[in-house]
This record gives sequence, structure tokens and C-alpha cells, in this order.
Amino acid sequence: MTYRLDGIIDPFSRFKNAPKVAKHTILCHHPSFFDILTKLEHTKIIKIIDCDKYYKHALIKYKKININIVNAYFGPVPTAHRVFEFFARGSRVFVQFGACGSLKNLPLGSIILPIEAKRYENTSSVFISKKIKAEPDSILLHTLESALKLKKYPYYKGLIGSVDSIYGYSKKDIAKFKKDNILALDSETSMFFLAIKWLSKKYPKLEKPKCASVNYISDIIPLNRKTKWISDLDSISKLLPYKENCLIICMESIFLYSKKTPNFYKHK
Repeated sequence: MTYRLDGIIDPFSRFKNAPKVAKHTILCHHPSFFDILTKLEHTKIIKIIDCDKYYKHALIKYKKININIVNAYFGPVPTAHRVFEFFARGSRVFVQFGACGSLKNLPLGSIILPIEAKRYENTSSVFISKKIKAEPDSILLHTLESALKLKKYPYYKGLIGSVDSIYGYSKKDIAKFKKDNILALDSETSMFFLAIKWLSKKYPKLEKPKCASVNYISDIIPLNRKTKWISDLDSISKLLPYKENCLIICMESIFLYSKKTPNFYKHK
């Protein structure tokens, strides 16, 4: 299959007439996450800027920090489009709030902090070499972890795998996942990390964009035909608090990152 990323390789041309946005952006992958915003403390919705069936963009204020919350539809290409768009419009700090499927029998709702996204998908290789690792910014990752510890939320830290489709695997695929010690699978995180890396290299004279991701387990992926596929559709009301926790962590990490110097977050 051939993937096309028309219009994003030169984002400044495409979005030159678009209005500027806040420096900090949280990228979600389903518009239902916007419903959570009205329930969170220290959060004020300033305005909904764009709104249709597939795309929402809200400007919020969290503890006096302006933050864009934008959804990209599921998959790597919509993820790249949103990252490139918001970079061109002025964002430089990106935190992804993603969903993923567990490969390690982690319970639904578990929080994952990816230190790398293994590139099992082929889409990102359209514009960045397969030799480049899909990794977050180390300081922003550490800030996310600081926020998790501050809120006393349990989490798992490790590798996730990004694939073109999470709905079918061969025995060879499963063996590869186990060998690589993958905690969970999704379709977006590698593209999210790599799009930021590509922008940093493409526009070296601009402020370097930063990114990191926090994901929650929305599915238990069966690794054999006898195992039942369990998804958040089976227990959507039970998962709502976990989704709220993830969004709080995203906003709190941006607040911490904006208030402290980078040296504060460097590992000792």
C-alpha cells in the first residue's frame, strides 16, 4: 500500500493564512476526550475553534497556561497532519494523549509512558529513514514522569510498538513483539515522535519542538485465537477515570514544563 502525506512536507505554505495557536498542544485521537474537559479542576475552556464530526480544536486555560487540545483521527497520517499544522501555526511543545492495546496482560486503563515507539509501521518511512529511532524528548518525558509521581498515579514505562493495523498478526509478528519486549501496540506514537524529529531537522533556525506521550490501555490484544479481544467498549464507564487521569497528567506536565527551567528536569 502506498501512503501519501500531501501538503505536510511544507507545512508553512499550507497553513500560512491560518491563525496562530498556543505554544503548548495536547494531541488526542478521539473527539470524545473533549467531553472530559468540563469535569476537570483548574481547567477553563476558552473557546472551541474548529468543530466538526472528525476534528475538534479547543483552546483551554490550565492553571493560567494556554493549551491547545486537538484531536487527530486514528492512524499515523492524521497524526502527522495535526503535528505539522500546529507547528506551522506556532506550537512548540507537544504531548500526545493516546490509546494502545496491551500485549503484557496489563489491565484496561493502565497508564503507559513510552520511552520509544518501535517502528513496525511503514507510513513514517515515506519521509524519514527507518534507521531513525522514534523517541520522545528526554526532558519532556521526565516531566511527564514527574507529573505522574506528583499525582501518585501508577504507570508502566517502556517500549510500545506502532503498527499499520492493530487487528491481525502472524506468528512471526507475535514473536517479534515478544523479542522486543513490547508493552503495547498503537498506530500513532512512532509517527508522532518522528514528525517532531523531522521538523527539528527541517527548520533548525526555529525554536526546537519537543514531544512526549502518555498512553492508556484501551484494549487487551489477543495473541492467539482462543483469547477474547477485550476493548474499552466492553467497560467504557470503568475506563473514564483513567482517561481523566491521563488528560490531567498531560496538562500538569505542560504546566510544570512551562514553569521550570529545563535543567530542573535533567536526570541526576
